[in-house]
Amino acid sequence: MRTLAAIPLRGLADGKSRLRDLLPDRVRRALILALLERTARAVLDAGVVDLALAVSPDPELLRQAQQFGLLPLPQASDGLNAALGEATTWAREQHYDALLALHADLPLITAQDVRALVAQLAVPPAATTHAGDLIIVGDRHNLGTTALLMSPVGVAPFHFGDQSLTRHLVAGEAHGLRTVAHAAHALAFDLDTPADIAALAAWHPLAFAALCRDIGRWLPQVPQVAPTPPTATPHPAEENYL
Repeated sequence: MRTLAAIPLRGLADGKSRLRDLLPDRVRRALILALLERTARAVLDAGVVDLALAVSPDPELLRQAQQFGLLPLPQASDGLNAALGEATTWAREQHYDALLALHADLPLITAQDVRALVAQLAVPPAATTHAGDLIIVGDRHNLGTTALLMSPVGVAPFHFGDQSLTRHLVAGEAHGLRTVAHAAHALAFDLDTPADIAALAAWHPLAFAALCRDIGRWLPQVPQVAPTPPTATPHPAEENYL
């Protein structure tokens, strides 16, 4: 089975917008790069995907993603679900059997977590009537979705946004799929808000220290620029993806 990982990325200028009031612009950009590097390393080191794709309208972020070993796919549309729709089209054209959609703001992610998630596709279905598989990872609040694994590619629509965990579960059942809510603490912990950063520092101090170290390593490479307003049309219903 050929599996493609697709990592959607908003951009350096407008990513992690809910952290603007907490972090200086250069620190916020360095955070984006540090998290993307960690995600790319985990996905590629897992050894369970045939290719990892970065989808973004931001040429600079795509250039950095390519340095991390991801294949860049310039995004022509706008928004998270649209980005993954473009990745789905590309995966179908390249004859992939499975697609892993993964957020890039997961500070606890490891290669082992990615392997455990993709291994869910190898679990024999309980019945032979399923049209495919949909493996869903909810966030730590059981509201959003941080990762979505499907086979065949495009067998279910993307519903990232408000109450996306429930919407993905319902969509899987409605499309006759073997639908699994995959519990994975490391994959469920995403960084969207100041409260998330505070929770990371309180509950996972070693991971917080490692992330701070990575941010410090990236900071000298981030140019000093004036804060830039979001360039894309806002999608308030979608997760604040990286």
